[in-house]
Amino acid sequence: MKNGRAGFLLLLVSVTVAVMLQLLVLPEWMRSSRPYWLPLVLSYWALTQPGGTLLLVSAIAGLGLDVAFGTALGQHALANVVLVYLIARLRTLFVLLDTWQVMFALAPLWALYVFILFWLDGLTNRSADPTLRWMPIIATTLIWPAIYGLLKGLQRTKRED
Repeated sequence: MKNGRAGFLLLLVSVTVAVMLQLLVLPEWMRSSRPYWLPLVLSYWALTQPGGTLLLVSAIAGLGLDVAFGTALGQHALANVVLVYLIARLRTLFVLLDTWQVMFALAPLWALYVFILFWLDGLTNRSADPTLRWMPIIATTLIWPAIYGLLKGLQRTKRED
């Protein structure tokens, strides 16, 4: 039971850090290379610990981003839940792949995440710079192996405690 609590605590801490990194103000020249931190972390957890709890955590974190960014309430929550659900459903396929293959296999799912946000922005008559919307998919894809290794290492350390 203690191990389950430690894993859940690591999940909450990593999601909280991802939300804070997403909210971090960057200089103008770095904005288009900001990874989508929350989908990145949620993708890791969906691959390693799928479950209903993760769907709830992703929805709550998405609502937090909606409030912080002033977007339609539920926009990021919907995109997060769809992302986590699809990755959890495709998990059996992903476990057969190496980390670099998973990196490229997740890129279309992160693009779907961005498309959902784009679509909902269109429905609510909001516009965003296309560079700030689509370019971060590349940064998210490239940083995946580092985040995967970091979270896997933290998860192993928590198991050994």
